[in-house]
Amino acid sequence: MPISASNFAVCVVSDGKYKKEDTGWEHVAVHIVYEFGRKKKRRSRAIKQDELQKVRDVFWEPEDNVIQCFSKESLEGDGWEVNVHLWKSKKKTIKSFPSARDYMASLRYIRSASSSNSEIPA
Repeated sequence: MPISASNFAVCVVSDGKYKKEDTGWEHVAVHIVYEFGRKKKRRSRAIKQDELQKVRDVFWEPEDNVIQCFSKESLEGDGWEVNVHLWKSKKKTIKSFPSARDYMASLRYIRSASSSNSEIPA
């Protein structure tokens, strides 16, 4: 998927079905491949937040709850150290994310802690 003139997103996509089993999760694993130098060599890197939003918008609706999570190190190992994984529950187990009030309260806490001169959060 093109991201810019020299960057494209490599996406591995799953609807959660494997043989007769359904995991209940839609999944996108993504990283960026970019070209550099005169010979246009290709390298991989982790995706940036704005690029991740573009990928999310391709695969899901704006009102869908999509999460990025970090699994236990023992479970990781897809062969791509730079992959980021996005997941969307197909079940109604995740009804919604925290409310706007909770979100704003969390942001206020983060701002107060980061403006503190102390190394201990406020």
